[in-house]
Amino acid sequence: MRPAVDAPMAALAAGMLTEKQRSDMHAAVLEYLGGRFPESAEAFAREAGLGAAAAKAEGPCALERKW
Repeated sequence: MRPAVDAPMAALAAGMLTEKQRSDMHAAVLEYLGGRFPESAEAFAREAGLGAAAAKAEGPCALERKW
């Protein structure tokens, strides 16, 4: 039996994110990684084409708020 896939993950898998959604998601992932896994954050930022400033945010992490 296949596990259920929620709508955001299904959209991501299908490549149906808008450029804004993709940008917001990348920034949230970078923000999360930056506080916990700095080497991974550097690699992710490089591969995603994000600057170091994208990881700087005030308040709770966007991924933590979402999940």
